[in-house]
Amino acid sequence: MIFHHRLKSIKLGCCLHCGSFRPGDGLLCVQCEFRLRDYEELRVIQKGPWRAWSLYQWAPDESDLLSKLLISLKGSYEKSAWDYYAKKFAQRRIMESFEDGMRVCIIPAPPSNSRRKHGHFWASSLASAMGAGFQDVLIRTDEGHQRGRTREERETMSFSLSENISFDVYEYDRTLWVLADDVLTTGSTAEAAYKALGSPPHFEAWLLGSRGALLRSVQLSDIQGQ
Repeated sequence: MIFHHRLKSIKLGCCLHCGSFRPGDGLLCVQCEFRLRDYEELRVIQKGPWRAWSLYQWAPDESDLLSKLLISLKGSYEKSAWDYYAKKFAQRRIMESFEDGMRVCIIPAPPSNSRRKHGHFWASSLASAMGAGFQDVLIRTDEGHQRGRTREERETMSFSLSENISFDVYEYDRTLWVLADDVLTTGSTAEAAYKALGSPPHFEAWLLGSRGALLRSVQLSDIQGQ
């Protein structure tokens, strides 16, 4: 019986980075997870009337470890991994200020195709970790993937609201509306969500990672790191 319990607790697979046969819930072994801490820093980025929070600062050409993790999470449903990183994010975000009595509702970024549902998984895990509301109500009204688009093309992105949304259980002006997505690049996805929701007075984007190159080149963007 004890052997059976221990066998069930063993996670099959291997570390995304080094190939070790002992990965944890975060898809990395203990040694690689320790290295990942070098990129772990909850950072707030101000963009106009709303803010974005990201857990990891990502420079694709400088961090194979973080790149492999983010790419792997994009391509498959790893429930324990999304939960693991959502808890890390929540532990840090909850230490920052919230207005008294503010309710939180988390909304996933709509996928560019039906197989890429990482925004939904991240949002669902964040809602559980934060004890927040969850509504999957954004519909993409433009076509195609973001990858390969110019900044001008990204800024044409637009969303609409599905008929499933219900504001009845929320005080619109007393709710923090949160767009959950995996990586911040230009902020166009969050901006489209902000507009689709009617430009609420309290809006944030919660990201697993943000592009380091973007933060280092503030003069090329209207996103400012703090």
